[in-house]
Amino acid sequence: MFNKYKRTIQKYIRTNDVAVIFPSKKILNYPYGKMINSFKNVIRFNDSNIKNYKKFVGSKTTLRLANTTILFHQLNRIKKKYIKENIIFISDHYIANAKKIKFQNQFKQKIYFFDNRYFYLYLTLNFIFDPYLFLCCLKILLIQNKKFSIGFLSILMLINLGIKPNVFGLDISENMSKRRHYYKNTKVGSNHNLKLEHKLLFELSRLKKINIK
Repeated sequence: MFNKYKRTIQKYIRTNDVAVIFPSKKILNYPYGKMINSFKNVIRFNDSNIKNYKKFVGSKTTLRLANTTILFHQLNRIKKKYIKENIIFISDHYIANAKKIKFQNQFKQKIYFFDNRYFYLYLTLNFIFDPYLFLCCLKILLIQNKKFSIGFLSILMLINLGIKPNVFGLDISENMSKRRHYYKNTKVGSNHNLKLEHKLLFELSRLKKINIK
């Protein structure tokens, strides 16, 4: 199963030249658009908006990752708005199967459904030789019974492929209880531990596993 997921990602991410666009308001501090468009691969999340923000976030998208909320409530809108994009939905097994049967043939672009039940644990093995990262990931998944956010998950997937991503719009110092996206205000859900994820992303940057712009 995991090799199938890797092959799917590698179908669209063919080089190490990857930009990952996080949606914090920090990205509006500098006109990154041209720089982002210069990357061969650009990954975006959920319903992150490009229109009216191209100067800051660029216009190019190689792959879009979306979560259960999008799958439940915004799928038809995503289908129309991002019709030319390739989308990977990461969701629980029963949700993915139900939506896959109903919607996959309606999309003109390529869409994929990843079952997240064991995928998170598989990606955590990236850090089996780094006790801090490994144990923190297990804490999120097994002790707190939470899921990785779509942004953190994307970083883990790229590291698993041996890719060092260039990360835009990630505000390590952001107060996650007051989190705001650059294109909309959004409530912080209870499914993720964003505060701990930010600490882990900072550690990954310190270890030179990711490059934060």
